[in-house]
Amino acid sequence: MTAARTIAVVGLVVAACVCEVDDGTHARARVATNATGESAPAPAIVASAPAPAPTRPVAVAAEPAAAEPAPLAAEFVALPRRAAAPEGLVLDDAGAEPRRVVAWRARKGQREQVQLSLGLEVALALGTRVVPSTTIPALTVSLLCEVVSTGREASALALSVTDVQVPSVDGAVATPRVQQALTRVADELRTTSGTLELGADGRLGRLELSSSADGGARELAPERGGLVAALQELLPVMPRAPIGVGARWTVTQTVRREGATLQQTREHHLTALDEHGATVSITTRHVAITDDAAAATVALDRATPMIIEAASGAGTATLVLRDDHVLPHAATADVDGVTRAQVQIAGAPESIAMRTRLHAALRADDSPAP
Repeated sequence: MTAARTIAVVGLVVAACVCEVDDGTHARARVATNATGESAPAPAIVASAPAPAPTRPVAVAAEPAAAEPAPLAAEFVALPRRAAAPEGLVLDDAGAEPRRVVAWRARKGQREQVQLSLGLEVALALGTRVVPSTTIPALTVSLLCEVVSTGREASALALSVTDVQVPSVDGAVATPRVQQALTRVADELRTTSGTLELGADGRLGRLELSSSADGGARELAPERGGLVAALQELLPVMPRAPIGVGARWTVTQTVRREGATLQQTREHHLTALDEHGATVSITTRHVAITDDAAAATVALDRATPMIIEAASGAGTATLVLRDDHVLPHAATADVDGVTRAQVQIAGAPESIAMRTRLHAALRADDSPAP
């Protein structure tokens, strides 16, 4: 999963990425942002030596020329932006008999509860200096979904977060900054609600979320971006034709995530089917597209612009579907992504690369919905 910010569960948490800069003074460059949208302290260089020293080596004529920096590891390489391909669904193989149309059947007023868990591992490369990866503790979000209208082509659903569980972690797992951010994010998410449109084929349409904690005035906050990304990964797009076990179909669609426009290619494989539901395995690839170059500049925080140069990634998902459920009855997704960008650090432009590994898990809560 790519993210247009250093910190994301896909925006659900904040981390402070610290990079050691070996310039003879053992200076430390800290890049920090916060997930609540508040201004983070301006990045600064703090030297341990009593006298200030330049943050970059200064060339001296008498010294031998410095060696060329080693290229970044392959894990930090992102595919370049590309033009968007035509969108749509292609049924490659209808599968074996017996076949049937697999589609959710919603009724107005239907309510469902799910628990959504999101965990993240993030690594950062600043120039050619690599910060060791950090695992961000997962939050568990309880989500209530209610069908408010139905139609031939799409239905509208109301979403509301009913609870957020913050994991218990010690200092060896998460720094105090991360622990405080988790608490702030949980408080924000507990008052989050919104609406989404879901096509008859399961395609995620318009999604709007807001929080009473901010009066709904802000644009989609990064801590709520995780819900968007999870739904993009955990909802399948189904053919409207009858299919059987072994069926395969490919979906190409454009999604917005953390300020970037990505095009997803999702290869679906139907692995199980009965009269009540189905199991689908999905392999995904995504890449930032050139059609929305204006959106390539986003805010790392309110004072720090970041220009996204490239973003790409891949992942897998397994979904257990039931015809009487709008959302999957159970699902897991693992997505790796890399974002390459330019950002201002201590007043100077710096190239950064971010690798994120997202694990998302969803399970239905079949107890009576409130």
